[in-house]
Amino acid sequence: MKILLKYISIIATMLFLSYSCETDENGPMPNDIQEGCFPYIAIDNDVSSPFINVDDIDGYYLSGEIDILFDSPYDKLTLVVAYNGNYSNYYVLNDDITSVPVDIEVTTTDLVNAIDELSSPSDIQIADEFHVYVIPTIAGKQFPPYQEMNGKSYNTVSSSILQNLSALKGLTKADVNITVPCAFDPSIVSGNFYSVSNDWGSAGDITIFPDESDPFVVYVDGLETMEGLVEDQGPLKMIIKPNYDVTVERQVLSSSLAPWGLPYTNMAYEGFGTYDTCTGTYTMTFEITVDQGSFGQYNFTFTIQ
Repeated sequence: MKILLKYISIIATMLFLSYSCETDENGPMPNDIQEGCFPYIAIDNDVSSPFINVDDIDGYYLSGEIDILFDSPYDKLTLVVAYNGNYSNYYVLNDDITSVPVDIEVTTTDLVNAIDELSSPSDIQIADEFHVYVIPTIAGKQFPPYQEMNGKSYNTVSSSILQNLSALKGLTKADVNITVPCAFDPSIVSGNFYSVSNDWGSAGDITIFPDESDPFVVYVDGLETMEGLVEDQGPLKMIIKPNYDVTVERQVLSSSLAPWGLPYTNMAYEGFGTYDTCTGTYTMTFEITVDQGSFGQYNFTFTIQ
């Protein structure tokens, strides 16, 4: 990443770009914030289950509300589910949403009835994934936020719109990822991991170790060391929640970017993500900042070795 940083200027203030519903064959692209047509799902965490319990598959229940981030025209909104990452063949849960906000409910029966590969709740297995999201239709054309090209899935929503969603609505994500987790295994929560971030441009070995008194609190050591910085303020503390979401409060890791030939100080990470109890993989999004401003949000994957 340090080579790339030599050719870009740090962002002193957050870019205020946004998603909009353009007539682009590859999906919506960022444009004027006031033209944005970005639907999101706000979950009622008090009654919604964060994942499907294999010991009570029939008992899954999700309750929430669909709304749009900005008041913009649309024909309708469609609530869909992608099964095990197949975004090219998503299934419709509700195709008749013409005004918002609107309450929604999703149960095990709804998922089974919608997905062709499932004939009964007993077909749902550990490690299955159900991604529930909303597709807007504008002037007769759909604009799916997730697409598959050449066998890979892509999110067409810019990171800046998620920053707006967080700032204006207090939400870190716009949709719902329902998983069927394995039992929590402390032996794969920590150890030697490999960190990869394609958009930040970094990869290397890190170490994750647990808090002595709480196995759901872990510390990441080496994120900046692998990039040639002195990690004099680490390690990075991460908290695994009961629904296996992961939260990270802002924390400085390196006090100086001088090894990169840059005058910036106090590189810090803050973010969120998920922990996969079956594989031990952490999928994280970090905002990376220094005293002088923000580099923006970047995606990281920590895989156990």
